[in-house]
Amino acid sequence: DSWEPLEIASVLIAMVVHDLDHPGRTNNFLTNSRHELALLYNDKSILENHHVATAFKVSTNSITGNIFKSLDLETFQSMRLNIVEMVLATDMSKHFEHLSKFTTGVTSQVRIVMWRMYQFYFLCSHPVILLLQARLA
Repeated sequence: DSWEPLEIASVLIAMVVHDLDHPGRTNNFLTNSRHELALLYNDKSILENHHVATAFKVSTNSITGNIFKSLDLETFQSMRLNIVEMVLATDMSKHFEHLSKFTTGVTSQVRIVMWRMYQFYFLCSHPVILLLQARLA
């Protein structure tokens, strides 16, 4: 199975934007300080929601240039869903949940390969793991 160009583009975009406009505080800090972002995102994956929302505001803006303008609606929605899911998955409070899903029901040989990919994922960026997980499922 080879990766589709839009899958690769989605991963690359998610990697670039996964910490966009980071305020230098944790989700817990934002929640406990009743920060406006915590209120906006209802204390759920606050930073991750902010990163991806900001990315789409900038990348679909007519002034800065809509990088998705040549895509039809269905393709855009699919790509957007992939990017949003990958960025939201970088919330470390969900780390063990994702790790469990990633390794459930796999043969030992595949586990070894997946473990190596999982280690590599930490070296490059969090979003890669979700697309790899989807491709192996």
